[in-house]
Parts: sequence; structure tokens; C-alpha cells
Amino acid sequence: MSTLSRAQIERLRTIAGPRRHSPAPLPESFADILQVLCRDGRASAAEVAAATGLAPTTARRRLQRIFDSGALVFRCDVAQAAAGFPLACQWHARLPVEKHREVARILRDCGALRLCASITGPSNFMFMFWLQNPAEVMDLERQLASRLPELRVTESTMISHIAKRMGWRLGAMGVRRARCRRRDWRGVCRGSADGFERPTQKQKSRGFLRGTSFRWT
Repeated sequence: MSTLSRAQIERLRTIAGPRRHSPAPLPESFADILQVLCRDGRASAAEVAAATGLAPTTARRRLQRIFDSGALVFRCDVAQAAAGFPLACQWHARLPVEKHREVARILRDCGALRLCASITGPSNFMFMFWLQNPAEVMDLERQLASRLPELRVTESTMISHIAKRMGWRLGAMGVRRARCRRRDWRGVCRGSADGFERPTQKQKSRGFLRGTSFRWT
């Protein structure tokens, strides 16, 4: 968002300290806590205790175990238009695989980068930036052509409104309105699923998945 300086960002990383991950699966008794955090990722131990009926000390201890497990990733997001970035542009490109990490680091310093991913297919690299106006598309593409000659853009898409993000339907200003998918946190606790509701075999065979947020393995 071009708000913090590099020194401020490094300072925040120092304060946060190294991440501690204990990858052991969580017991199913933790599902209620995960549901509370799904509704409000900022919920305190006292709020979790009140919502689940746990003792505050137990809630605090279980919260720490959840954080250490790496089962959840917390994300702080802002309303796109309200932040002064009413547009977004997504690019697909061809890039040698060995260059993906290096180019991702360079893109991170080019502006309001929102997404960068390696994908399959002839266009094996994609990225998205938030923009303040359409003219920034050409400015950014000229900058990329100069700094990254090995990056071959195959497609670009201007986006004026994003309908949903991270499981939430968004309003005109990018503010969340309603949840658009239901999670089964028991799958996360068992460590044998990705936490999303599974369609039945009948739903698969009848093609009920069009426009639905089901995912399965």
C-alpha cells in the first residue's frame, strides 16, 4: 500500500519475531475456537472463552496451540476503493521457472502488489496490482519491461469490482457484506482435509457445482 517505509516494515518483523510452527493435528475439541476466529480473527482469549464456554486460561492455552500449529493464517485486509485503489489489473505471463522467486521479490517493490503466484500452463506466472487510475497500467508495464526483460506478458485484465474475497461477498466500496462459503472446521482439526465442505457424490454427478464454492480432494 506504499504506506510504511522499508525500515518500518523491517521493524515490525523484528517485533513480531520468528514464527513457531508445531505441525501436529489439532483435536476436534478445538473446532469451536476455530469457528470464533473465522468470524473475528481479532477475538481475544476472553472473547473466545465467553463464546465457547471455556475457562479463560484454557482458551488462552488452546489459542496459543492453534497459532503454533500453523493451521491458520491471519490476514489483515482493507477495503480496496476506500483505500484509494478503485481498480485492479491482473496479468498472466510466461517466465522461466527458476526466475519465479526473483521476479516475485522485484514485483513486491513495484507498488500495491496483491497477488503473485506460479501456475500451470503456457502462461505459468500471474500477478495482480491495485491501481489508483487506468494510466498506471501502462506505467507499470513499461517499468516491468525495463526491469524484467525475461517476463513475457500474455494477457492483462482490468478489474473494476471484485465480488468476493477470502470467503466474503463485498459491497461496492470493497467492504464485506456476507459470508459466501461454509467451512467444516472438523476437517482442519483432523488434519486430513482442507476445512471446506465436501459435495456429495450425488451433487458431483448431477453437476450442482456450477457457481458454488465447493473444493475437494
